[in-house]
Amino acid sequence: MKKMILTALLLSTALFLTIGCGKKESPESLSAGSADGQTQASSSGTPAGEAGQTLAKVPALTQGDPLFVTKYIPLTLNFPNSDNYGKLIRTDSYGSRLYLLTACKDLSDEADIWQYALYLFDGDTQQLKELPFTLSLPGREAYSVKSMELVNDSELSFRLSEPKGEDYHDFLVTTDLEGNLLSLEEDFPDRESYPWNPDFRENRIVFDSPDGSTIFCEWDADNESSSLFRFDRDTNGSRLFGSLDGEFISALCLSEGNILYYIANERLYRWNMADDTRQELIRLSDSNIPTLTTDPALFLNSSGDVLVCCPTEKNPGVYVLSDEAPRAEDEIRLACLYDDVSRYSVKAASSYSSVHPECPIKMEKSTEEASRDRIFMELASGDGPELLWLSKEDMKLLAEKDVLMDLSELIPPAIYEQLFPCVIQDCTIDGHMVGISPGFDLISMAVPNTVWAEDSWTLSDMLTTAESRDDWELLLGNPYKLDGYRLFFNLLPCLSGTPFLDLEQGQAHFDHEDFRRLLEICLQYGGRTRSPGEDIYMGDETVNRLIHEGNCMAQLFYVNWGLQDFSAALAGYGDEIHLTGYPSYGDSGHYTGNAYGYLAVNKEAEHLEEITDYISQLLDYDRQFIAEKCCARMDVARDKVKEESYLGTPVLLIRGPSDELIQQPLELKPDGTTYLEEYMAILESAVPLPEDPSRISAILEEELGAYFSETKSLEDTIDVIQNRVQLYLDERAGG
Repeated sequence: MKKMILTALLLSTALFLTIGCGKKESPESLSAGSADGQTQASSSGTPAGEAGQTLAKVPALTQGDPLFVTKYIPLTLNFPNSDNYGKLIRTDSYGSRLYLLTACKDLSDEADIWQYALYLFDGDTQQLKELPFTLSLPGREAYSVKSMELVNDSELSFRLSEPKGEDYHDFLVTTDLEGNLLSLEEDFPDRESYPWNPDFRENRIVFDSPDGSTIFCEWDADNESSSLFRFDRDTNGSRLFGSLDGEFISALCLSEGNILYYIANERLYRWNMADDTRQELIRLSDSNIPTLTTDPALFLNSSGDVLVCCPTEKNPGVYVLSDEAPRAEDEIRLACLYDDVSRYSVKAASSYSSVHPECPIKMEKSTEEASRDRIFMELASGDGPELLWLSKEDMKLLAEKDVLMDLSELIPPAIYEQLFPCVIQDCTIDGHMVGISPGFDLISMAVPNTVWAEDSWTLSDMLTTAESRDDWELLLGNPYKLDGYRLFFNLLPCLSGTPFLDLEQGQAHFDHEDFRRLLEICLQYGGRTRSPGEDIYMGDETVNRLIHEGNCMAQLFYVNWGLQDFSAALAGYGDEIHLTGYPSYGDSGHYTGNAYGYLAVNKEAEHLEEITDYISQLLDYDRQFIAEKCCARMDVARDKVKEESYLGTPVLLIRGPSDELIQQPLELKPDGTTYLEEYMAILESAVPLPEDPSRISAILEEELGAYFSETKSLEDTIDVIQNRVQLYLDERAGG
């Protein structure tokens, strides 16, 4: 029997206080074990580290024979299909059986009454059934369950909490498996004599074996260690048998033969105390197993399989882990030619593979030049991986070689019609959508109303505005003051649509007056190129003051985390500043970028049904709620906002530490409404940042580097750029 309560928010502060339960994030910076690979254990009955203790060594951590996810079993729990209900799940295991208590209540009902149900999952038959159960206490209604324990194979114990004045009062109840009351203690017992049913503030996990042994673990936040104790029921005393530095334990179980399994820092470990070994078995997060859920359960079935239950509200389920790798009839190769593949995409592949063990997705890193060249050769010969994760540049190269499939044929219409136009445009080359990305960034510009009142501007407009005065304290707002070189590329991120370059006609016009004006302004306000050590830090506070005063012409505007970032920025701008976008000709000036690469499909791919399923999971409605950056789907971007919540104010649904949805307060307008409509309008008008031919970009970088280093004159710089770019265009036209 185990019990786990973590101390971070699962829902929100308000619901957290109501139900008296939450979870705590594992410190990501902690390493498993001390510097020498050993952790300390105490063999006495007082906490490790106290004076006079003789410490024994916990065995060094080694890599054990790996475990594999052989099956995922979704659990169907009958919750009301409404966001207006508070919902929680409590778990406890006993032998190979797992019990799940569900609780829900109508958040709009002031009565504060919870409804409970009890389920049994059998680890041997791998079947779930609801048990006849009613938790009813005569004379009491407004109570909530903080924790549930299996006392034995026929009794349950509950730590219950009820309002008492301005505080809450905890009491202990035991029932049979049908909920019939067996005993009630008005005052909850002290933790020294009764380690079970811990409060969430105690950071304690308790596990009872059917053989009568009890162990428990406590997390010491000050010393960043987990202490493991054995509890003696006869003496009501505890004895410390291990202290694991830096290992935040979220679930544990003790099997026959004195073997301890535990989850810590997103990994599963096995500590065989009989033969004095401790091994890492699997990194759970790489297999898409969420480990920071409230009340995870870890238990074994009679076959020796390890079972992990992750009772998330939306997708509760049990993962079966075995030392025998699943027998795949086939597999789909996914070659990663791009370094920064998002965790979102990796987890989507793991999720697909856990549901389709007969044909999993096998990811292979191919970022080295030799590996990349090999993949390109395979594709050219009509072979190679069926899926690729690659950069925009490589996607263009492979599209030109006609080896990528048009994904508009694979993406289900119901999903395709919900994609932001910029998402489709970003992956469309020569009329074919050859890639997809689940998220993007927004890049734009904000301008004070007193500087420029309209909603868009051209480069000529911006230059005239910049020249209208010669005392700008800052031309372009950024925490670090941009030198002339960087100021140029931030004011003119692309040449598309400008009068300086006409790719269709093959003509360069860098001798245009506006190009000359731009170079002069950038040198005037940015100065010569500075080395990194010479950067001038302005700070956000100074930049915000200058732009509100109208002494900064414009500010760079980045949205990395969707509506949350967008709302915070616009609330800070108030009525004094608005979004104009970058200077542009013909488009909105609001651009999108992508730092995580793109998924593409080999034109010769065979597993089209399976690949369609994977892409559907990548862009799935529920999964898109936890997408990094701005999500790709318009319906999800809208539905992330809950206009009415139990907090009494609009909130944003965002990803929690274990991919569960939590409610994040939003910055609102003075009238209490959200910036959702403005956000959607900007995203729907945004276009992918146009990319200039790499040869032209290289010419500009080289020649402007000389100009802003003040080693080449303005006239010479313009002449050289004009001649070099025109020569390139002539060569390209001539084939």
